[in-house]
Amino acid sequence: MLKANDVDPTLAKETLFALAHHLNRAFQSQNVEYQIATWFKKPYDDPAARAQSVSAMGESFGALAIRAAGDSLKGSPLLHKSDAFLSASSVLPVTGSVTGS
Repeated sequence: MLKANDVDPTLAKETLFALAHHLNRAFQSQNVEYQIATWFKKPYDDPAARAQSVSAMGESFGALAIRAAGDSLKGSPLLHKSDAFLSASSVLPVTGSVTGS
């Protein structure tokens, strides 16, 4: 997809580095690692309460990740791509592993 849309490989690499930087900074600012670690040890008498807690954390951290991703694209030439490119990139298939297999 990147090649078909004339996206320079260096731009793609720099965009990923920026995304990682912004995600790390956002997660560190909210102590996400600590929150998850302490949540995992927290006892729950009611399984529904645990599920609700997981859901709330997922929503909170997901929103944080979306804001960080948006911040990482500020000033990026990728923002000037066509709507078709942006739409296509949001429906890429998700694989079960990092290697894509």
